[in-house]
Amino acid sequence: DALNIVPYLKKHPHNPTSGAPLATADLIPLRFDRDDAGHLQCPILRKRFTENSHVVCIKPTGNVFSHDAVKELNFKARNLTDLLTAEPFTKSDVLTLQNPADRAPKPVADAVRKAALAARDAARKAEPPEGDAG
Repeated sequence: DALNIVPYLKKHPHNPTSGAPLATADLIPLRFDRDDAGHLQCPILRKRFTENSHVVCIKPTGNVFSHDAVKELNFKARNLTDLLTAEPFTKSDVLTLQNPADRAPKPVADAVRKAALAARDAARKAEPPEGDAG
């Protein structure tokens, strides 16, 4: 959501997951589809996204699909074009947004903690030492 991430990046210009530098130009606007009830869904399979859904996006277009749709209709069919726009993409352009089968711990909390410590240390270095009241 741009209303939240843009002010965050102005204050903390780094990726909260990896700690690497990040600018607003690096962000990918995602395009979600919704069903009649307003729930997020795959625009091709019309399957609702839940906490158990494997969800991916296509980087050049930002379109969001279920992994099943991309696996069957793109990878197996050897058709690397966006299922909605027909824009070509590469396998590396398929970004996983959610994969419930991936049980590996996520480094978000650790990266945020490291970034906060680095910001604190930088602020301390910028302060004049005590006793230098000049």
